[in-house]
Amino acid sequence: MNICVLPAHPCEGWPSMDRYWRDLTTAQQRSPQLGLTLQSPLGSPPLLSSRKGKIQRTLSKYVVYPSIARKIRCASLTHILDHSYSHLLGSIPRALPKVVTFHDLAPLHGLSGLTANQIARFRKVCLNARGADQIVCDSQYTADDVMRLLEIPARKIQVILLGVNSHTGHPKPHLSERLSATKNSFRILSVGSVISRKNLESLPAIFRAMKTQQGAVSLIRVGTLLPERLKNEIVGVIGKNSLIELGSVDEETLQAAYAYCSAFLMPSNFEGFGFPVIEAMAAGCPVVSSMATSLPEVGGDAALYFDPSKPYEAATHLCDLMNNAQLSIDLRIRGRLRAGELTWENHLSKLIDVYKSVL
Repeated sequence: MNICVLPAHPCEGWPSMDRYWRDLTTAQQRSPQLGLTLQSPLGSPPLLSSRKGKIQRTLSKYVVYPSIARKIRCASLTHILDHSYSHLLGSIPRALPKVVTFHDLAPLHGLSGLTANQIARFRKVCLNARGADQIVCDSQYTADDVMRLLEIPARKIQVILLGVNSHTGHPKPHLSERLSATKNSFRILSVGSVISRKNLESLPAIFRAMKTQQGAVSLIRVGTLLPERLKNEIVGVIGKNSLIELGSVDEETLQAAYAYCSAFLMPSNFEGFGFPVIEAMAAGCPVVSSMATSLPEVGGDAALYFDPSKPYEAATHLCDLMNNAQLSIDLRIRGRLRAGELTWENHLSKLIDVYKSVL
């Protein structure tokens, strides 16, 4: 099978799309026995795309990309890798079977910070997916959203959890040096953006609830820098030297951070999948996660869960990890087993089943 994949355009600068496109392509290259070829008219997936200006993004999405899609010929099937590009379905030659992947419908929950007009436009684009032959969702939570909010029948939807790459997780020397001030503390890792649905506003309350415990606590942040007000509030609880912000890092450094930390904390209120949860598990980092939306699907029985509206529950789990070495070991073991179930090769194998059913 020759599959034409249509990712979100790199001018969007979406790291998660770069990763999905890249890891899917790598899994295909590692599995020649599957008899599958993935090709994109946009070329090869970038290591890290950069966000362009609004005019360029609009032209690329609604003018240039549809023109490219109309010229697709030598393919068995087309697969749109992101639901926000479902409008391309109207440009792909009618004879070609079509699959669309949905990652989440956060904007339709009012969780994206978009204006009413932007949300309406997002919904209109997503409704185009009704014309797909099959829809793939990252989680059952997202599938339920697609059925309820877009009125797409269950028979057209297949749930396939995403994958993760396994890593040995040995810290890089320069990472250990930068974090040397935290080496004798209980190190909590936070990864991702600072948008409101990530619920980072709960961090000060979580750390205050942990103050009754013996031993120092530190926070290691990877991703968008914290807003100044939130940063100052966290520092006021755990101390200036106990907050380390690494900003955006390469994948090797991220894996080193997972391996270096005592626990990974995911307080999010909404996730279509939640990559960092399974990434932490693959690197052997115990996970304390919100029980919101899709996160229990991702973590399975390998994480400690809490109500995201109750910071003291997260604090209790983190304190249990701090004081119970055996619990930490058990979570590391269960986490690696869970990560072993969610490989990119497994994800690709299930996608092939979808392709075959459509063809």
